[in-house]
Amino acid sequence: MEHEPIIIVDRDGVVLRVSDPACILTGLPRDELEGRKLGEHILEDHRVRFDSELAALSAGEEEHGRVKCAVIGLDRIGRRLTMRIARGEEDGEVLVLLEADRGAVAAQEPDSSSLGNPGRLLPVARRISAICRQARSRDDLLMRALEVLVEVTSAKCGAAIEWGGLETGWPIIACRGAFDETSLTGVFRPAVVGRLTRGDVMVKEADPDGGDESDSLILIPLMSSATPEGLVALQASGYSVLLPIVQQSLGVLGEVIGLGLRSLELSRMRQRGVQRHAADVEATIALGRLSAGLAYEINNAATVLSNNAEQLLTQGCSFGRARLDTTAVSDSAAAVDTIRQLTEALSAFAPEQTSEQEAVDLLRIVELVAASVRYYAKRGIRVTLEHPDEDLPPVVCRSHHLIRSLFLVFVELVEPALAENRDLGIALSLEQVDDDVLLTVTTISSSYAVPSVLLTQLKPGAVLSRHVSRAGATVEHQVDDRGLTMTISLPAVAELERSHTRATPSSPPRRGTVLIVEPELAVLRSLRRVLEKHHDVLAARTGAEAIEIARANLELDVVLVDVALPRMSGPALYEEIRRIDEPLAERIIFVSGGVVDAAVGRYLETTINPVIAKPIDPASLMELIAGMMTPM
Repeated sequence: MEHEPIIIVDRDGVVLRVSDPACILTGLPRDELEGRKLGEHILEDHRVRFDSELAALSAGEEEHGRVKCAVIGLDRIGRRLTMRIARGEEDGEVLVLLEADRGAVAAQEPDSSSLGNPGRLLPVARRISAICRQARSRDDLLMRALEVLVEVTSAKCGAAIEWGGLETGWPIIACRGAFDETSLTGVFRPAVVGRLTRGDVMVKEADPDGGDESDSLILIPLMSSATPEGLVALQASGYSVLLPIVQQSLGVLGEVIGLGLRSLELSRMRQRGVQRHAADVEATIALGRLSAGLAYEINNAATVLSNNAEQLLTQGCSFGRARLDTTAVSDSAAAVDTIRQLTEALSAFAPEQTSEQEAVDLLRIVELVAASVRYYAKRGIRVTLEHPDEDLPPVVCRSHHLIRSLFLVFVELVEPALAENRDLGIALSLEQVDDDVLLTVTTISSSYAVPSVLLTQLKPGAVLSRHVSRAGATVEHQVDDRGLTMTISLPAVAELERSHTRATPSSPPRRGTVLIVEPELAVLRSLRRVLEKHHDVLAARTGAEAIEIARANLELDVVLVDVALPRMSGPALYEEIRRIDEPLAERIIFVSGGVVDAAVGRYLETTINPVIAKPIDPASLMELIAGMMTPM
C-alpha cells in the first residue's frame, strides 16, 4: 500500500489509512485526510456521485465502482482524479485507488449555452410545454420531448422509459439514436431508484462493467406526483459532471414533461368518461325508441281488436243466427297475442321488481325478444332462431336485465341498417356446453359494418356489459370481415343447485362489483365464470389496466390481485391503489400460485390483507369476498 495511491475508508467514507502517493495526488497531507470524510475534500458538484457509489458498494449492491471527480487540495486547486472503489480485505473497509486524470479543474460558472442560464432554460421549457399541449398520445409526447432533451444536452442518444418501481426492468417507450439498453443495468439499484423517486437528476456510468472508456448516463425523472410518471435516460460522450444549477434545470424540464403526461392521461380519462356517458345516453335513447315502437304496435293491435269487436257486435247477428266473420276472429286473436307478447316485453323497461336471480326458460325469452324485434324492424331485417336439438335446462339469471341486454343489442344493430336501407340478417342459436347455456348472436350481411356505438357499449364497465353482468351472465364478442359474433353464457339451474349443496349461506350476500387482476387468460375466465353468478365483474390483466379502472371510480367492492403480475407485482399494485383509494386497498385479496419472488414472499407474510392460494376453492373465495363487502 505504501507505494500505491490508495486510501482506505470505512462504509461512511471516513478515511482510516492513506498512502503517501495518495497524499501527493490529492494535494492533502495525511493529517488532513485521516479521521475525516473523504467526500469533504471532493468538489461539491462531484460529491454526490462519490457518495452514491460508496453507498452501493457498502450495501453489497455492487462489487466495484468508479468515480471521476476533483479533489480540492490545500492550495484550493481541484485535482481531477479517477477513483476506483472496491471492498477491502477487512470487514467494513473500502479501498479507493487513485489515478490522475487530465490535470486540474476549478468551480465552473454556466455559460450562455448552458441550461443553467435562464436565458437558455426558458425557451427550452416553453418548447416542451408546447409539445405537452399538442401531444395526442403518451408515445408522441415522450418521443418529441426526448428529441429536445437530446438536442439541448448534446447527448449521443436517449430513451424514454416507463416507470416500473423496483421491477427487474422498465419498458422503453421511445428511443432516439442507437440507445444501448444494457446501459440501464445499474439504474435498478434501490439507492438509485430511491433518489429518482425523490425527483433527483442523476449521472452514472453508462458502461456497467466499469471499463476505462465509458459514456455517461443522465437520468431525468419525469415528476408529476410522489412517483415519477416516467424516466428519460440520455447517453452522453465521455464522463459528464453536471453543475447543481444544470441538474435543477433538467429537473424542472422533467417536471414539465411529467405534468404533461399526467394532464394527457387525465384528459384521456375524461374523454373516456365522456364517451362512456355518451354511450350510456345513446343506449337509453335507443331503448326509449324501442319501447315507444312496441307501445305503438300495442296501440295498433288494440285498435284492430276494438274495430273487430264493434263489427262483430253490430253485424254478427242476423235472423237469429250467429254469422261470425272468420277473418275478424283470426285478426282479433292475432291482435290479442300481439298485445300479450309486447306487453310482456315492455315490462323490461319498468323498474326492476326483484334483484334476485331466478330460474327462467331462456328459449322463451329469446323467442319473445325476437318477435318484438320483428315487430319493431318490419322490413329489411331477418331475425332467425335456430331451435336447439334437445330440451335445454332452465338458466339462472335476472330476466329483466337479460331482456334489456338483448333489446339493446338488436336496436343498435337494426337501426343503422334501417337508416342506410341495408339488408341485415341476425341469426340466433342456443346450445348447452357443460354447465352453461350459450346464446350466440351472429350478423349476416355482405355490406354492413358493426356500429361503433355497440362496440363501445360492449367494453368492460360500459352500459351493455353492465346489463349482461347484472343479468348474471357473461358476454364475449368477436368482429371480423363477416360481422359480429356475440356469445352470452348463462349458468344452468343444475350448476346452481350443486353449488348450494356445498355451502348454503344463512342469508344471500348482496351483489357487488369485483375487479379481477389476473395475467393468465384461462385463470381469469375461470374466476370470472365463478364470480359473475353472484357479482358484477371487471377484469384486468396488468397492473396498469387495474390502476386505470381504480381511477375511473367504478365503486369497486373487492379487488382480487394475482401477486405475480407482469411489470408490476401485486404488492406494488396495492401501493398504487392505496394512493388512489385507501379504503379500497384494504379490500384487496392477494392470490398466490406458491412460487413467488423472495421480496413478495416476505410481503405476503406481513400483510394484513387476506392471501388465498391457487388452485382456488370457489366456496372459500365467495365466503371471503362476502366477508369483505360492506353491507347495503
